Amino acid sequence: MVPRILPRQWLLASGLLLQAAAIACPTGDCGGASHSTPENEDSSRPTRQPPTRGQDMQKCAWYALPEVINLAPVSSDWFSRTGKWSGKMGAELVNWQQNRFRIDYTNIDYYVDLKPWFHAKVLRNPALELRKMRLWLPAPKNKKILPMATVVYLDCENTPMYVSREFDRGDYEIFNHLGQLVATGAPAELVPGQLYFRDDVGIPFAIAGSPTIAEVATGYQEWSQQDHLYDFNHWQVWYMAGFNSVTYLKEAEYRWVIAAVVQEHAILNTLMHSATGEASTPNQYVAFIGMTIGVFLGIIALSLCACSRIFFMVYPPKKTLYRNPFMVEDVGGHPYGSFALTHQRPEA
Repeated sequence: MVPRILPRQWLLASGLLLQAAAIACPTGDCGGASHSTPENEDSSRPTRQPPTRGQDMQKCAWYALPEVINLAPVSSDWFSRTGKWSGKMGAELVNWQQNRFRIDYTNIDYYVDLKPWFHAKVLRNPALELRKMRLWLPAPKNKKILPMATVVYLDCENTPMYVSREFDRGDYEIFNHLGQLVATGAPAELVPGQLYFRDDVGIPFAIAGSPTIAEVATGYQEWSQQDHLYDFNHWQVWYMAGFNSVTYLKEAEYRWVIAAVVQEHAILNTLMHSATGEASTPNQYVAFIGMTIGVFLGIIALSLCACSRIFFMVYPPKKTLYRNPFMVEDVGGHPYGSFALTHQRPEA
C-alpha cells in the first residue's frame, strides 16, 4: 500500500510547486540579474536609494512631503537655530535643530515630531571622510573649480544616503550612496534668486526660491520677512507637475533630498561675507574652542597640583631649624652676668 501512496503525494506536491512558481513568475524568467529592478525603471538611470536598516527597523522616521514645501525659520539665538518644513497651509511637517556652540556648527538634525529622521553633516576634509565612509564620487564637471561645501546626509544611525556638493557659482551636484549622479542644481538664468534642479539627463523637475517662488517671479509678497528675529532666509521648494522628468526624486518619499540641500544652502549663506563672498568663522565657534582650551588647561593644572600634593604627602620635606645656637641656656660653658644669677647650676 505504501508504494501506491508515495507517487500520489509526489505528484500532488509537484503540482502545487508548479502552480506557485507560475503565480510568482508569470514570464518564466525570474532567475536573471536583469530583473532585479522594477519593470518601469531604466537600468541605465541611477539606482533608487533603498530604505536603510534604521528605517526598516523603524528607528528612523520617514515622511512623504507635498509638492510645495516651505522652509521656514522658527527661532534663532546665539547658541542654536530651529526651523520647520511646512505645507501650503503652514502645518509643520518636519522640524530641524542646529547647535551653533560646537565644533561642527553647520550640521543640522532633522526630526518628525520628536523622532529623529536624518542628519546633514558638512565635511571638513571631504576626500578623507568620504573614503572612510566608502563613498567614491566622480570628479566635478569643471575640474578647475573646487567644491565650496560637501554635505553628507545620514540616517539616524549614521548610514550615508546622499551626498551634495556646492560650488562657488551656485551650482550643485547630488549623488546617491553609490556615488551616482542623481541631480544637479544651478541658479536660474531668467529669474534671479531661483534655483533650478535637474535630473541626471538634464531635465528640470524642481524649483527653489527665497522667500517664495511666486514672490521672486511676480514680486507679490507671500511671506513677510522678519530679519530682526532670524538671521537666515525663508525658502520654498516647488515640484512642478509640468516638467517631463521621470526621476524618482519627484516622488513624495524622496522630496526631502532637494529640500535638505536648499536648507543647508540657506544656513551656509549666513557664514558668507557680503563684501568678499568668503566663509567667515562665527563667534560661537571661537568661543567654544577657547572654552575647550581653557577647560583642558584647567584639567592639566588641577592634575599637576593633585600629583604634587600626593607626592609631598608621601615624601614630606625634612624639617630644618634655623636658629642661633648661642641663645640657649646651656652651651657648655659657665653662665655669666645677670643670666648667671638667676640660672645657677646646682652644686653637687
